[in-house]
Amino acid sequence: MKIPLFKVNMPKNISVDEILHSGFIGQGQYVDDFEIKFANHFNLEIDKVVSVNSCTSAIQLALELENISQGDDIVTTPYTCLATNTDIIRRGANIVWYDVDKITGLSRLENIEKVITRNTKVIIITHISGAITEDLEKILAFCHQKGIKVIEDAAQSLGAKLNNEYININSDYIAFSFQAIKHLTTIDGGILYCGDYEKANEGKLLRWFGFDRVISSDFRCAQDVKRLGMKIHMTDINAFIGIESLKTVDDIINAHIKNAKLYEQLLPIVDGITISHKIKSGSSFWVYPILVEKNRDGLKKYLEENGVYSSLVQNRLDGMTCFKSAFKLLPNLSYFMRRILHIPCGWWVSEEEVSYIVGIVREYIDKGCFS
Repeated sequence: MKIPLFKVNMPKNISVDEILHSGFIGQGQYVDDFEIKFANHFNLEIDKVVSVNSCTSAIQLALELENISQGDDIVTTPYTCLATNTDIIRRGANIVWYDVDKITGLSRLENIEKVITRNTKVIIITHISGAITEDLEKILAFCHQKGIKVIEDAAQSLGAKLNNEYININSDYIAFSFQAIKHLTTIDGGILYCGDYEKANEGKLLRWFGFDRVISSDFRCAQDVKRLGMKIHMTDINAFIGIESLKTVDDIINAHIKNAKLYEQLLPIVDGITISHKIKSGSSFWVYPILVEKNRDGLKKYLEENGVYSSLVQNRLDGMTCFKSAFKLLPNLSYFMRRILHIPCGWWVSEEEVSYIVGIVREYIDKGCFS
């Protein structure tokens, strides 16, 4: 038996042949249609949705829209994908780390408040493993009172809900990912949701050098570009796959949640294991995070020996050389990183396999391997 932690879910029985031979494979009607269908599916305002070629680009675009530059302080977490924070360094801005909740790994207002500086322009919060931070509304209110913008990295949390809503109406920016192993894939791609219409409109210009692709389809290069942009648009090929993926995304997310519910029933009877994210959190459970009190690496190895793949998924960034100038002691994150382990809960995992995984964990503990 082999149970992977991740698996690519591609739409069945589709062909991109017509697009490939249409003579137009860049950003076209399929991209427009995908933005509309995505917005409608997740209850977003269509005119605030900006598709791009990756979630990384979505975060970069948000930083560009906020004119982040040298000397600005960006308050962010080191417990996230490398891509979340790389553009901060490239822009010459300063990273200021905040600590996380030691059980969930998520952002908490009390930790963010401690590190705000007079030069803070943006706070980045990462919704991890499928869950949205329960402090989101408080963080947004705090930041808006101080004139600070918030970028939410929701790469791992498509379909998650907080207070039964996919997004907070007060959100400034939300970056979504459609990379290969996410709940919804376009092979690769992303969307930046902008809380402000003007920012969204500007983002649509900046994703394609600064040219307006709406007012003219004839020799756009003749336009006067007022603000230099990037080339980070989505293609019709990716958008077509996204449109097809949207047809099954609810089934995919519900399958993850169903497995998470079973874990929540079975794992509390296993000593030394703490459930990191509960069903009540509204998580879409991209992966299932647990805290292993002792010998986490030993359990990871034992699971693999029995055909179950698990992972930390991401390492803390503050130990990397490229971020060494931002060093800060983060005791909660240290506690979390010694214990965190993600186990499979995806659409490909059966109820029997969930029970098998829990059985392997219990077997490991019963052998006295937690010393």
